[in-house]
Amino acid sequence: SREEAEAAFADFDTLWQNLIPREQARLLNLLISTVEYDAHAQSVSVTFRPTSIRAMIDRRLEEAA
Repeated sequence: SREEAEAAFADFDTLWQNLIPREQARLLNLLISTVEYDAHAQSVSVTFRPTSIRAMIDRRLEEAA
């Protein structure tokens, strides 16, 4: 749910700042399926891997319990 996702990523900035660039790249590869750029519309579309996000949310909920 949206609430679960918000709770799981509430402290994401702190997590991100503590990762080295290689770890940041690995996390992005785990979370993101594709990134598309539309030059005409000057927009970016990001498609996330839903199973990876679900796993992160589940892990954060388990840690909080």
